[in-house]
Amino acid sequence: MASIYDYLPGPELQPGPSSRRAPRVLVVDDQPINVKLLERKLEREGMVPLLAENGRQCVEIARAQQPDLILLDVMMPEMDGIEACRLLHACPDTREIPIIFITARSDKEGKLEGLGAGAVDYIVKPIDLDETMARVRTHLQMREYHRENLALQERLSEVRRLALVGQLTLGLSHNLNNLLGIVVGYVDLVRSAPENRALVERGVNGMDKGLRRIGDVIAQVLKLGEHGRPDLHLASVAEIVAASLAALRVRCELRDEIAVVAGEDADFRFHTDASLLVPALVNVLVNAVEASARVAGNRARVHLATDVIETAEGRRVRIRVTDNGSGVDARVADAIFEPFISVKAEVGAGFGLPLARHAVARLGGTLTLENQAGGGAVATVSLPVSEPVPLAFSRHPFTRD
Repeated sequence: MASIYDYLPGPELQPGPSSRRAPRVLVVDDQPINVKLLERKLEREGMVPLLAENGRQCVEIARAQQPDLILLDVMMPEMDGIEACRLLHACPDTREIPIIFITARSDKEGKLEGLGAGAVDYIVKPIDLDETMARVRTHLQMREYHRENLALQERLSEVRRLALVGQLTLGLSHNLNNLLGIVVGYVDLVRSAPENRALVERGVNGMDKGLRRIGDVIAQVLKLGEHGRPDLHLASVAEIVAASLAALRVRCELRDEIAVVAGEDADFRFHTDASLLVPALVNVLVNAVEASARVAGNRARVHLATDVIETAEGRRVRIRVTDNGSGVDARVADAIFEPFISVKAEVGAGFGLPLARHAVARLGGTLTLENQAGGGAVATVSLPVSEPVPLAFSRHPFTRD
């Protein structure tokens, strides 16, 4: 069967699976003679003509058969070409189909109206069949380039995903082997002196800690691989912060309280997934606490500030976590958000910030980490929000239906 590549001029392309059929062109005109001429010309060019008499039929056929291009007359009964073009352009299933208007109007206003409705080209009657076919082939070629570009983007995305999987696999193997080595070491310690209660207790505690860390590593890797739609609920900024600090105290033995500087918008409610956002903030806070603790003789001074700001993209919730550590190490500054990148000696480290950024990105937000001029670093979480909803009509963010 003929392929679109047999009829398209220009550079030779390699056909993909979606381009092995002859292109289908929908001809829409209320004049039978015009339809017949275009039908025969398309058939001689190896294309498959689809026919409609008015705008209403055009919309129905386009939605049902998904032509590769539409030749659309403007002046027709029941529904004109302008209205049909607007309806097709508004529908996700048909908005990518290129539309060429065919009309007797040659004035500038008529052309602007057609192009404004979503058409890609404009042919004035009486039409020249060879010129019309040249334009048809050009726009079919442009659409094929667009399809191939989308396919290339999908392939590149898959390559990046596989590269990340490979990186995760190597890092995971290394970390789990080290953790298992620690557990085995404590098993040997217990076996060496089973009658020594203090030694046994120390060994059991060490094994428990190592096994829990193994579970944490596996859970975080699984979380990094999630791609589903977040389960959005309404929550206030204050509720998210309180839940994050409570979870942090369970995870860390804090010597100092975290200083929370809540803005005037602490009660601002926005749609978010607390199961993603709270663990992400905990990881950011843990990173800040540990960064401060690594500085000799330094007591952790971590500040968490919140506000709601207006940006060019709309209203956003901003959460900033500032520490008094030594800042982002230059050795890992360019790769701080990559899995397993860390300057900590702790086995299994390097997941917190990548996991946090992944979670924030799934919520449509961003996470950045920058050094401060006076020392330390500041992590900034920025999240898009919808308009606030009155408290009386809000659901609690940490419950499920």
